[in-house]
Amino acid sequence: MPYMPGWGAAQAPALALALGSNVIVENKPGASGALAGETTTGAPPDGSTLFFAANPTITIVPHNPEEDALDRRRDLTPAGPVAEHANVLVVLLQRRATGRQAARSVPCGAR
Repeated sequence: MPYMPGWGAAQAPALALALGSNVIVENKPGASGALAGETTTGAPPDGSTLFFAANPTITIVPHNPEEDALDRRRDLTPAGPVAEHANVLVVLLQRRATGRQAARSVPCGAR
């Protein structure tokens, strides 16, 4: 679980019921989910380890390869959606920046 304790523990009982098996939640927050992903890919590929990843972990983090050793296409098999949420990039109108320029123009403390 790439998040702090709470969300996974709340979902574990329903998942255990659906799977007919015990569910143990291991929280590995940090690096936008990359730490949890790397931990998951180190587990035996026997289907008993699940990785709950938010959209940015799969779509955005790979664009920063120096901080991400996880190969999502090789190492992970999608199982299905669990929840939905929106991601929004907001830029001050005064900056008139686009794309990478917008991301780089944001002060580090505001990211």
